[in-house]
Amino acid sequence: MATSRWKSSLVPDSSIVCNEFYIIRKLNVAQSLLGKIRSALTATSLLFAIGVGDPLATPMNYLLISELNSLFGRVLGLCLSSFCSTALLAEYARLVLTANVFLNIISMLFPILLMVDPSRLAMLTMAETLFNTAKAVCVSPASAALSAHLLQTADPAKRAEVNSAISNQNKFLSLVNIAIKLAVVSFVENGIDTDHIWKLWLALCLAILPLDIYSIYVHQPTTLNWERFRIVLGAWEEIRKGPSLADLSFQLSPATTATKERLLSGLFPEEWKVELGVALDEALVPLHDNQNADAAKGLQLLLNAHREDGYILGTCMKSRRLRVVLKEGKGDEAQLVACLHAHKVAQILQNTTSSSEETLSGVVSIILSAKEYVQHDWPKLRHNLSKAGWRIDYNVICSGEWRLMPYDQSSVDSTIHLRQRRPRGSGTYSHRSWLLFRCINGTTELQEKAIEIPTENVLESSIVAIKGAHREDGY
Repeated sequence: MATSRWKSSLVPDSSIVCNEFYIIRKLNVAQSLLGKIRSALTATSLLFAIGVGDPLATPMNYLLISELNSLFGRVLGLCLSSFCSTALLAEYARLVLTANVFLNIISMLFPILLMVDPSRLAMLTMAETLFNTAKAVCVSPASAALSAHLLQTADPAKRAEVNSAISNQNKFLSLVNIAIKLAVVSFVENGIDTDHIWKLWLALCLAILPLDIYSIYVHQPTTLNWERFRIVLGAWEEIRKGPSLADLSFQLSPATTATKERLLSGLFPEEWKVELGVALDEALVPLHDNQNADAAKGLQLLLNAHREDGYILGTCMKSRRLRVVLKEGKGDEAQLVACLHAHKVAQILQNTTSSSEETLSGVVSIILSAKEYVQHDWPKLRHNLSKAGWRIDYNVICSGEWRLMPYDQSSVDSTIHLRQRRPRGSGTYSHRSWLLFRCINGTTELQEKAIEIPTENVLESSIVAIKGAHREDGY
């Protein structure tokens, strides 16, 4: 009974964690133990730099240095967090964490440099603090995105059970680490010279490096980013051409997809790549500025066609990109449907040999015709993605933050008042407003309208706008 209780307090139930959970935890233990030995080799360098054992040394100097480091580190962290795109870091999580493996080696060089020259305590500790702070701002969202799939339950009680087991494991590991640190420090104090410490440190870095890399690639995320969804769509196209769909779940599975995921996907240029969450005036951009009337007419066609959808697919002829306007309150599934639609349109455009199809009106026609394919295939693809273990309700596809607010559909043949907004932080939003109307000469025009900002009752107005933004109808 006692053994069972002890085991349950350290090892979570296998039914509520993913298959690779235990492998990742074993890797984390090995990394922690080797990392503690590595850091213990240079632990005495800080003590020498502070002046431990020197009767003339005073703790006030180090106290001022540590407080200044903390101050500058926190200021830098706040500034970087305000400007860094967490969505982008989450989408390229594997790349960010792989870069972090090598950045960790640079981070561990600071204690070595302090051991060589203890007189540079202030400069080296400040550089170490700023370097580690900048690194942590980038690594935290990437790590959270890559490990979000490890707990396969939304039940708060079960999640708390797993977190408690991990916490208990970490407590036990910290006790082992204390013993290791004391043993290594005693070993260093017995007369080992700096050259040998450097060699041991380098050997440990080489031992930890493959563990760090493998711990990243053993993950099999169940959340889709654009790279994973591109692989899934390619597998979907290939299997649909075959005589049997027997291995469909395996080909679409997170495990199979993880083996094909490109680390530097951004280095592979893609023609007609999709961009999500753009503003309305960027949704349909002609090759020449004198074709703006054609763009406005095309936008009106697309608004009508996507009336029941959670997105509006357009294009930029100058950059040869497909662009998506996302609608407020439609969720992450709408982004996946938009990506499927864009994937099909890109396939047609990449295989076309007709120059007439690569005009603005030609691309709009392809978008409208490909919509039938999306309506037919998405329910089947959605079912198979869920069956394979992917999350449909949540993804980490990087998108812009502009969202189209509900508008009056009864006016789609005359003047349409369109509004978009994106969050600015602290519950406030940036707003843009357009009028899409037919001119006297028969042409269609999209014209941005100035936004009136009330000088009072701002809080009341923002609350009303937020409530209205979550209506599922009205598109």
